[in-house]
Amino acid sequence: MNRLNGVSLFSNVGLAETFLSELGIDIVLANELIKERADFYKHLYPNTDVVCGDITDNIVRNEIVDKILKN
Repeated sequence: MNRLNGVSLFSNVGLAETFLSELGIDIVLANELIKERADFYKHLYPNTDVVCGDITDNIVRNEIVDKILKN
């Protein structure tokens, strides 16, 4: 099966991602605004890069875009 890379924005703690791997989708980058949620997401999905911050902030958005383009 071919695998797809995905990005999760507004990730919360990643409940929506629970079965994506079984469907052939690897979330390579996630974004969450609240640090505690981002930390817990990273705990649950240690192979996923997590960017914590507001995507309306140019610095955060550019970090997300840069990391997506590297994958």
